[in-house]
Amino acid sequence: MTHGSTLQIIQRWMMLEAERESLHTAWGDHESWLVAHYDWLNLTPEQQRAIPEAKRFDEIDRRFEEIGDEQAALFDALPEAPATDTVTVIASLSLAAAILLPEDYPGVHGLVTRAVRDLKLLARLP
Repeated sequence: MTHGSTLQIIQRWMMLEAERESLHTAWGDHESWLVAHYDWLNLTPEQQRAIPEAKRFDEIDRRFEEIGDEQAALFDALPEAPATDTVTVIASLSLAAAILLPEDYPGVHGLVTRAVRDLKLLARLP
């Protein structure tokens, strides 16, 4: 795999991550709608499943699974060869920051995100 594909793999992973975050928001919005229109939280699981609009959760769950599988495959496909430019180093660290959740590793996440910021400044990148 070439350097160019390293950057492409990371960019694809990040696009999927943005979609995953959007799906989290969609899940919450949909659940709020169901609460407002069906008193969702007071329904039994059987009653919830009977509501046609509840099927949206199954669609979101399926897409979450697809995204997770693709992200895992992309991560596994990353070459071990060293980066040959600053952009790829920044992309790699950005990927690490996305994987390291701030609530799980606040210090490490902060360190990595600062390194990304600093490298962008040093390389005069946006």
